[in-house]
Amino acid sequence: MELESVIVGHTQIQKAISGPNRERVLRQTQDRFVDAANGDEVQAAKMMIAFAGALKALQSVETSPTVMSSPQHRFGAALQSKIAELAVENNKLNPLPPGLGLEVKFDQDDWLGWAGSFFTWAQKLFQGSFALPAVQPIQNIPNEFSMALLADWGTGLYGAPACAKSIGQSLFTILLHLGDVYYAGLASEENSRFLKYWPTINDARNYALNSNHEMYTGGHGYMQVLLKDNRFKNWQTSNYFALENDNFLLVCLDTAYQDHSLIPAELTWLNQVVQNAAGKKIVFFSHHQPFSIFDSDNAAGEHLLSLVAPLLAQKKIFAWYWGHEHRCILYDKHPNFSLYGRCLGHGGFPQFRKQNVGVPDPCPAKSTLIKLQGHGGPDALFLDGPNAYIKDQEKDYTPNGYMTLAFAGSKIHERVCEPDGTVLWENDLV
Repeated sequence: MELESVIVGHTQIQKAISGPNRERVLRQTQDRFVDAANGDEVQAAKMMIAFAGALKALQSVETSPTVMSSPQHRFGAALQSKIAELAVENNKLNPLPPGLGLEVKFDQDDWLGWAGSFFTWAQKLFQGSFALPAVQPIQNIPNEFSMALLADWGTGLYGAPACAKSIGQSLFTILLHLGDVYYAGLASEENSRFLKYWPTINDARNYALNSNHEMYTGGHGYMQVLLKDNRFKNWQTSNYFALENDNFLLVCLDTAYQDHSLIPAELTWLNQVVQNAAGKKIVFFSHHQPFSIFDSDNAAGEHLLSLVAPLLAQKKIFAWYWGHEHRCILYDKHPNFSLYGRCLGHGGFPQFRKQNVGVPDPCPAKSTLIKLQGHGGPDALFLDGPNAYIKDQEKDYTPNGYMTLAFAGSKIHERVCEPDGTVLWENDLV
């Protein structure tokens, strides 16, 4: 059984703990938590509260029992990761419709056997984040080069393998992932949902950014597995870094070690490298978004922007590429900061179309870019249409895909591509 095919959601967990024996199962679950807490009933009660919160988070994001979903909730995402592993180990899986993977199917006895082990595992896992490495020196890159950009791609499902296949058929100089390996960035998930499918191009430089889903388990899988892979370890040794040529400074940020923020050492480093950029165009890459046309409460994005406010005020940032939102959004030039913003979090995660507030119905017959009003921020083009990789539910989810950037002189040529490499949109930034 392949871990990358496993779907774990609220429905599967709820089925296992519900039914006529629900009260008994919950009482016995509490007993398992007491055992995991070495008899500490207060700690066991905290576990039960955390479990209830995880279930609520899972329920809030589930759009279909047969399609991957995962909450921005540390405990909930980690619970999904562990149940997926246990289901594979115990062969508790049923096939979903072709192309949709495997559904976890376990009963009350399975759950009671797994509950205590999950919390024993989680208590150890949540004890700390990875130790911060020294930031690597700025690397020189050619003045003319091409880059493939993926974000929120680490599913191993839907359009993700197709994106990797088409990228692998081209000669890119740099491959960059902007973060998120699901459900919670375990070592097993970094291997099965990311490294197994990551394109291999001879002589290409490979880089990956940290993310909130990987930090739900301390980022250890990201740092100790992903970045130790032969395709990455010769190019990337730190979680934030910079690349430069005669015309551009590319700054790759870690906005997840502290969620949707920058650690103090990183911010100091950032200001130093920008100060020394000597008139070069500065391009940011991050997992989290600085602003969003869909997020009415963008407090986290505003905090991130506040950290780089002096750079924004001086209009030093030419462009900013990010993921986190599972959408493709191409913003007009920002009216205040004069930067071009690009969200490309549509690499492999299924974005439920009805969650895109303001997008008109019905679903277009094919992928298309529609204009949306910015409401105080920049207007944007939004990639709408069906997801051909989610069989029988295509029109419920927006498309997967990726971006490519071609740098020549002081110009960036951008392309938005479907997973098979078909170019949907292209543009020059000058």
